[in-house]
This record gives sequence, structure tokens and C-alpha cells, in this order.
Amino acid sequence: AMPEGGVAFYNSGEVAGASQPHKHLQVVPLPLAEGLGSEPPFTHRVRQATSRARAPPLIMVEMRQLPWQTYACDLPQASHQVDGAQLHAVYRRLLDACLVQNATCDAYNLLLMRSYMMLVPRSRPSCGPAAINALGFAGTLLVRSQEELDFVHEHGPMRILEYCGIPWKAIPG
Repeated sequence: AMPEGGVAFYNSGEVAGASQPHKHLQVVPLPLAEGLGSEPPFTHRVRQATSRARAPPLIMVEMRQLPWQTYACDLPQASHQVDGAQLHAVYRRLLDACLVQNATCDAYNLLLMRSYMMLVPRSRPSCGPAAINALGFAGTLLVRSQEELDFVHEHGPMRILEYCGIPWKAIPG
């Protein structure tokens, strides 16, 4: 079960920021950084997208307010209402939506909170010296040096994430 106040994440492949050769899901406690609060910074964007789409829990939405492809799904408020089979079904819906836009979806980041699941297909593992993993798409960039911090300040987090994500394709019509 998901710990109260934590975020689970998965980096699918090196392009998605995986640092280990084996597949594994990681869970980190919240807040992700001092002063951030009890939810990742992108949580409000997921809520806006699902609210705007009037999507009930377990229904996938495309977060087109972001310049990079992002697919999300609200989960029922009571965590006991979601079992492993339902979580797997949500994951498959997010992955299938990614495949509608892209020929493959080998490199992606998956984020799981008690309240939502989000999938972001990836085009690159880094932008300049800044390596980006799933937590970047939760709104937290991990920097290891002054050079990386200066780069993030100069270019801005959203531009860095946009560079590492995959742009939306135009909707036909």
C-alpha cells in the first residue's frame, strides 16, 4: 500500500532517467523538499486537468495545458476503494493513450500518489548538465552541483522539462 504522504515513481529506461539497469519502483516521502508542502508541486495541475475535463476517478485525461505529453488519472478519494487490478488497469490506460500519440512508449516516467497516477513519455534523459527523472515531472528537479543549479536558474524548470518530454501532436480536425 502507498504510504500516507509519499510518492511512488518509476523511470522506464535510461532516456527516462533510470539510474539502475533493473526495473524497480521507488517511493519517497513527502514533502519532496523543505517548504514544499504535503503534495508534489504538479498535483494542482492534475486536479485542474481532471476538473476541467469533468473526469470522474479512474478516467484518463490528457494534460494539454502542458507543452509536453502528460496523461493522468484521478484515483478514488478512499484508498481502500482501489485494488492492484484497478491500478494496473489505470496504468495500461495511460500507456495506451501514450501509444495513440507515439509509435512507441519505451521511455516514460510514472508517478503514483494516493490521489492520482500520471505518465510522461520522454525524449531525452537530460537538458544540459541537469539529469531529469520522474520526480522532475512531479515538480522537483534534483541538482547535484552549482553548475546544474545555475543551469536550472538560467533556463527555468518548465523549459527543461519541455525539452525532456515529447511535444503534443496537433489534434486533427
